[in-house]
Amino acid sequence: MRRALAIAVLSLGLTAWACPDEVRWAIEGEIMRSLEATRAEDINAYMDGVAPDLRIRQDDGSVLDRDGLRADVLQQWAIIEKTHLLETTIDRMRRRDTDEWVVWTSQRWDRTMIGRDGVSRHRVVTTQKHRELWRRRGVRWYAYEIQELGGELWIDGVKQG
Repeated sequence: MRRALAIAVLSLGLTAWACPDEVRWAIEGEIMRSLEATRAEDINAYMDGVAPDLRIRQDDGSVLDRDGLRADVLQQWAIIEKTHLLETTIDRMRRRDTDEWVVWTSQRWDRTMIGRDGVSRHRVVTTQKHRELWRRRGVRWYAYEIQELGGELWIDGVKQG
């Protein structure tokens, strides 16, 4: 009896962590579209991948909507002279509901940025791990919550922090 219960619990655990290929491919596709839009600095393509009802709660308690996100992204892109490498990989996924998955990702972004003086140029490399909540809305998948889990920063080859 205890063995059957243990097998049942293990089976449930494996099912919760199982990831159907079509869900993973769909979410990877959305991530790839977002990365390509960022590389090209195509704000319309970038915003096409943002949930229509997106609301991001900021650390200060304020809420960022789609218009606020658009403005923030454009401001960030304004100081990026060139993206050398931008990649995100899915590390693992866990199903929360039929149309809701938690996705853990790793990102690496290597770019040349304009310095605060407006003249100097710096090679900036960041790595970041994320925990993301993805939901299917119609035929598309959208990230609704993104939590940064930590990463590293290099400026002109020197590790910061």
